[in-house]
Amino acid sequence: MQVKPVIGLYLDIRYPYAQKKYKVKLRVTYKVFKDGKATYPQKYYDLPKDFFFTSDEWNKLNAKDIRGSLRKQSEELEGYKKMARDLVDQNPFVTHTLFAALWGKDFVMATDLKMMFKHEEDKARTISTAETFANAYKSLVDFGGEELTLQSINVQVLKDYEAWMIKKGRSYSTIGIYLRNLRKVYKKAIKDGQVPASLYPFGQDLYEIPTGIGTKKALAMKDKETLNNYNPDNHVFIPVLPDTVPKKKYKATYYGEIGKYNKFGRPGKEKAISQFMFSYYAKGMNFIDMAYLKPEQIQSDVLVFYRKKTINTVKIKRPIVHPLNDVMKAVLAKYGNHKPYCFGVINDQMDEATKKKKIKQWTKTTNKWLNRVASDLGIQGKITTYTARHTAATILLKAGANLKYIQDSLGHAKLSTTEFYLKGLDIDESREFTNMM
Repeated sequence: MQVKPVIGLYLDIRYPYAQKKYKVKLRVTYKVFKDGKATYPQKYYDLPKDFFFTSDEWNKLNAKDIRGSLRKQSEELEGYKKMARDLVDQNPFVTHTLFAALWGKDFVMATDLKMMFKHEEDKARTISTAETFANAYKSLVDFGGEELTLQSINVQVLKDYEAWMIKKGRSYSTIGIYLRNLRKVYKKAIKDGQVPASLYPFGQDLYEIPTGIGTKKALAMKDKETLNNYNPDNHVFIPVLPDTVPKKKYKATYYGEIGKYNKFGRPGKEKAISQFMFSYYAKGMNFIDMAYLKPEQIQSDVLVFYRKKTINTVKIKRPIVHPLNDVMKAVLAKYGNHKPYCFGVINDQMDEATKKKKIKQWTKTTNKWLNRVASDLGIQGKITTYTARHTAATILLKAGANLKYIQDSLGHAKLSTTEFYLKGLDIDESREFTNMM
């Protein structure tokens, strides 16, 4: 427990200056309770302006009839004491480290959420992680305003924030991501001595960050086979010409556009399906990892790679190894024959931000064609590149593969991550049981 510090002035007689004068310092007395006992640690800080007095001059400062230069200096000193008291009033749980930074007008992350989150954003190892810190801060400000400080975030504030997010339609997964980032910021502030540990609002019997389990879409085996055997030639787009197009030249233009659509639609669909099946047969290889795949990672009909997402977060760098089947070889021969990266989405002349943008656009385009194929085949629901990963995990699970094998196949750093991931893949099986009731 800690209470508001007491502010005073102190003549530091330990170090004499010329003419037997001594320097005045600001004295802050902290009252701290530990194990039921009160302690009173004192810290001393330089004033923004230097003041020097003899012992006699110092004793006269509090006299009612003080005049001249001493009176003026006394008023200045009272002004600095007021500044210190204002800082304490604004930060009642201030620690020595925080007060020192505030008093010296240094950068203090604990009282500036924006700069503290920016610090974590700048040191993030990946662009995606940096974005989560930026989004978390924006969300907190939208909720509590820019005046929101770390010290003002308590258990009730966190509960109110969770309720506010739910009302806005945000998932528990998103809430969990944002609040884990806030928790990291809070822990760093405590470690740096900027916030007392007694204010920490997270944990058992305090506020527990919710854990959301999203429902992951996986294809049924029959739909997967239908997708694999898809032939664009069987789904040519030939709509009925509306009666509102009377002239021949307009008809020619209209059908010309239809032909162009089919001309470019066919390779788009073929490419999307091929890359989807490559991801599936590579046990759900993420499209980001596919974008970074290099020819030298394909050795003797075996695919060897490291997950981009976890390569910098785990101490033991364990490669993911998958044998290549005929489908994967055919996809690589047709679409994965580029250098330095097989699928030609990125190159080494791009910076990280540009690479991320290119991969995002590639994924978006693939998803567009995948859903047109799904529409052609009458497959219900939205299909994305992640559906390949979810489908691979589901089929491995239903085939009786043990969790360790599925963990290695998906490239999860922890077995608990795999267990958590698989919890969201039970919807189809649940539906089957429901239909049997």
